[in-house]
Amino acid sequence: MHLRFDPADEAFRREAAEWLAAELSGPFAAARGRGGPGDETACIDERLAWERRLGEAGWVGAGWPAARSGSQAPN
Repeated sequence: MHLRFDPADEAFRREAAEWLAAELSGPFAAARGRGGPGDETACIDERLAWERRLGEAGWVGAGWPAARSGSQAPN
């Protein structure tokens, strides 16, 4: 059984971890690790801003082709 990431997966993992470490600070530090079960109402404004930041950076719907941006979703 092969339990290691291939080089491309490892590079993506590193990229995501580095981006999260850099971005989940400053104004988003309060939202880090918040909003799970029993904590859904914590830091609502900060978590909404975080979701917007994820979208701006292209981390929401990461599998959606850039060429489709701004057009209707396929049927």
